[in-house]
Amino acid sequence: MSKYLMLASILGCALFAPLSAPYAADEDKKTNKVIESHDAFAEKLDEQNKAHFEFIYSNYNIIQVVKTVHKSVSTAAEACSDKNPDMADEIEARYSAWDEEITTVLKEAEGHLYNMVIVQDYADKDDFEDLFEVIREVRASEKDVIKKVPVTTEEGCQHMLDNLSSTQENLTKLLRATLMSVPEAIQMQEDIKKRKSEEE
Repeated sequence: MSKYLMLASILGCALFAPLSAPYAADEDKKTNKVIESHDAFAEKLDEQNKAHFEFIYSNYNIIQVVKTVHKSVSTAAEACSDKNPDMADEIEARYSAWDEEITTVLKEAEGHLYNMVIVQDYADKDDFEDLFEVIREVRASEKDVIKKVPVTTEEGCQHMLDNLSSTQENLTKLLRATLMSVPEAIQMQEDIKKRKSEEE
């Protein structure tokens, strides 16, 4: 698994509660649908084009995860403001700054992603959109099944405020990683492998 997809997976795990057995089984089927679509796309590519495709695929997943986090924080900030009027001004001011930075970098990341799709010549643009649609469908079904209810106690809302800086920094770093070129990403992977080898 690439570093980017791994980071997306870590964030995804943080978003959702543990799955019940019946839901987990159903979730496996949905995950398999994404994997099958990914594998069917990748198997037709040579190594160079596959590296480019994997970068697009991983970055798309990261962007979708960040969008989910963004929505969750937005919902929590609104709920906390409603339930804690004494904190409303502070929450709204801090969330506004958080939202502005995340939204700006998110738009940049999406633009970079779709530029990569446009300039490649190994697959039809519609093939990418079909794959992206599968990913969106699976994520949408996850949201339908798992309804997150924001914690609106004063302590819970203060905790959210205290963590906005760290989530802003982490999400921004995650998105900026998608702005690398494919050669830069491959070189970074090689550097990581080299460091690990030297440490062993």
